[in-house]
Amino acid sequence: MALENNERVMKKIQERFDLGGKKYQNQIPINTGRDYMKESLEEILDLIIYIATKLVEMDPDKDIDQGQIIVDCTGDDDDWEDPQDENW
Repeated sequence: MALENNERVMKKIQERFDLGGKKYQNQIPINTGRDYMKESLEEILDLIIYIATKLVEMDPDKDIDQGQIIVDCTGDDDDWEDPQDENW
């Protein structure tokens, strides 16, 4: 039986914890003096750049306007839908 959506999300989160566990010897470092809020905001900015870049890769001739492109997050890079396309 296929995993439900919530289980799939939790699996992805667990995979990231496992990866971090290898990097940080099994525990998330606490009280390290790092500015986790600042680092998180920087990561969000990076994410925005990655998403915008992916949208351009998907259709370099399409303007990236709010709501113009719906991204299929299943991992199939060739399958995306544009609600303004008459064949959609």
